[in-house]
Amino acid sequence: MADSSLAVQPVHASSASSAARLSSIGRRSYVSIRGLEAVLADVKQLGELPDSVSRRTIKRRRDEQLAECSTEFGPLMQFMDVPEEDKPGEVVKVPILPPAAWLASATYQCAGWRSFFQARLQASPCSHTAPWKIVVYADEVSPGNQLKHCNARLYLRTYGTLVFADIGVLVADEAAIKQALENKGASGTVLCCHCSNVIDFKSQLQWHDRSGELVSSLSTDVRSWRLHTENSVKQLIAFLQEQRSVLNLGQFAKLEQSLGFNFRPHGLLAQPEWGPKFVERTMFDWMHVYLVHGVANVQCGLVVGVLARHGFSIKHMREFAQGFNWPARLRGAAPKTVLDKRGASEPIKCSASELLNFVQLLRDIVYRQFDVMKSPAEMPGSAVSLVNARAAPKRLANVVRQSLGALEDAVVESAADAIHAGGYTVARGDIASIQLYHAAQVEKRVGRIEFHAAVGQVTWSCVHL
Repeated sequence: MADSSLAVQPVHASSASSAARLSSIGRRSYVSIRGLEAVLADVKQLGELPDSVSRRTIKRRRDEQLAECSTEFGPLMQFMDVPEEDKPGEVVKVPILPPAAWLASATYQCAGWRSFFQARLQASPCSHTAPWKIVVYADEVSPGNQLKHCNARLYLRTYGTLVFADIGVLVADEAAIKQALENKGASGTVLCCHCSNVIDFKSQLQWHDRSGELVSSLSTDVRSWRLHTENSVKQLIAFLQEQRSVLNLGQFAKLEQSLGFNFRPHGLLAQPEWGPKFVERTMFDWMHVYLVHGVANVQCGLVVGVLARHGFSIKHMREFAQGFNWPARLRGAAPKTVLDKRGASEPIKCSASELLNFVQLLRDIVYRQFDVMKSPAEMPGSAVSLVNARAAPKRLANVVRQSLGALEDAVVESAADAIHAGGYTVARGDIASIQLYHAAQVEKRVGRIEFHAAVGQVTWSCVHL
């Protein structure tokens, strides 16, 4: 006799149809399982579905609710008329979130923020005679589907209303700084928004400059760098405005290229009251400088190439990376596939989290796996570069550690591996990299690591591409 406990239990039609309906929800338009769970939980808690659930209705209801949010500094959501650049006389109505209204709303709604804000006010009262400093983070915003083939909706804007504060720092990656300041950036001849005379070394203009003012972007002589000031930016913008009515389009484009800035009548730098001060107070985000198509990507790729040319195969390094036992908190960003499908000296292509771990891993490979290296004096000339390359991961690890320490409010007075000159510092790694890999191979490097005098203990990096 068959065991009744093993008999197949019949499935009721009602439960089967309910499961089918639940599993089919969200199939026509993609929603993650976690997102779908949250939406269904909200609907279940609501108890009933609204009469209309279209996108327009949802957007309209949100706008209505947001319009009811108001503070003593005005509505939480306000609108600004922004002139269209290519259509004189026409404006675009842009929604903005005024900082004063936002701060007031956040203070009312968030107990933790309210407690922190009150403590800071008591410790350092804010007034028009002693204003606080505001750190503004700028980045592009792409609403909608990030993977859409053509997503034309991109916006970048920073707006301030009546609040007792001065601009302390504008911190962003190189692309966002380029969009905010309208400097030429990596595509220009004058590629650094801070330095008025540092030019892209590939242009070779420094060899034809009779004045001796132009400096190659690979130069480590900080005394030769001429930094922009608030006054120099004002003069530059005034000169561009004057020449715009004199030169034709082609001539004016060449002038913009030679000066390193585009002229935008309604742009940030064209605002005479506070625009020009942004250049002196711009901070390149160190995470992007080092770990997002940055210094560490190039340096690690070059070190791997040197090791490969001296018999330490990429296959061996890949196997070591894949077999490394990472702590649980770092396991999600373990750089196990970083060395897959790449040339010997190509820059490392991976996420910032993976590269942050790979820097430490490469240092471990060099110091633990290849500790049989002799001193440079005892080795043939062809192997000297191998010994010199050995120090590169250590330098990178030290700089990254110091940058992280600065974020954790550690007191960092200067980079340990640095040469001081003229009030600025040049990382020893820059000079060593140029000597080891030759100038043409150093695609991206840090030009300055210093503390911004205007904002105190803030580490910032100025990158010369």
